[in-house]
Amino acid sequence: MSSESSITLRGKTGFKHKLVLELRYRQGFSYLDRCGATINTILRDRPEWIVGSDPTSQSGSLISSLNGTHFTFSSSKCTLNLEQKIGGEALDSAEITDFVEQADYLSRVVVDQLGLKEFTRIGFRVWFMFPCKDKRDSEDWLLGLGCMNVNDSLPKAFGGSIEAVGTAIVIVGKDRKFRIAFNGVERHAQVDFGQSILTLQPRALSKEQDKILREQMRVKRRMLQNPEFAAIIDIDAFQEDPHSVDARDFTTTSLNQFTEKLRSAIPST
Repeated sequence: MSSESSITLRGKTGFKHKLVLELRYRQGFSYLDRCGATINTILRDRPEWIVGSDPTSQSGSLISSLNGTHFTFSSSKCTLNLEQKIGGEALDSAEITDFVEQADYLSRVVVDQLGLKEFTRIGFRVWFMFPCKDKRDSEDWLLGLGCMNVNDSLPKAFGGSIEAVGTAIVIVGKDRKFRIAFNGVERHAQVDFGQSILTLQPRALSKEQDKILREQMRVKRRMLQNPEFAAIIDIDAFQEDPHSVDARDFTTTSLNQFTEKLRSAIPST
């Protein structure tokens, strides 16, 4: 599996902002009888998991105290979702490795407990976020990737200029399909990053100079990884009606392909 938590394309370094694995299946109605047993098995084997909300006939949910992964399952699908915390640092390699392990274990438990034999889809999706200075910067960078082209005649015909761009394409690969979307985003969440630490002069605090420097670097990193404006490359790899499922293999190979294929299609400078 690619251990990289970031990727550089066309002069910008992006990071993995969100991961989602989804497994859809047929004939999972034993969920109605086995929901409690499934949750008990997970809680017994992996104490990191806690019940997110009371199980219902529609779904059950658990949350990992290890990395905040949210897991839900029902009679038709199970989903794992790991997202960068608001104001927190980007997902690192250890968190991503843990997510793959969680996906492998939980999917096997659900398949076993519900006696699943038929699957309609397995998909693994990653949002790569590239911080930008402003909205114009994000739109220009996306156009500069060369992955989408807008004929000049279109804005001219409407008597204006391009303000925002976005597109999505589905590609049929050798063993899976890829849906790739490009969009600029503006994030409005107000977060206290602790910027006051940046105004301190470490030389005036000789006894704690190293500590202050480390804290300043941490604040700068959090600010960079929580941009107000960003460009998003959203990649969803999926297989429809697979004969069998292996969540560990699918997430691992998809992660490797995402990084490899993006670098192949888009130069770093």
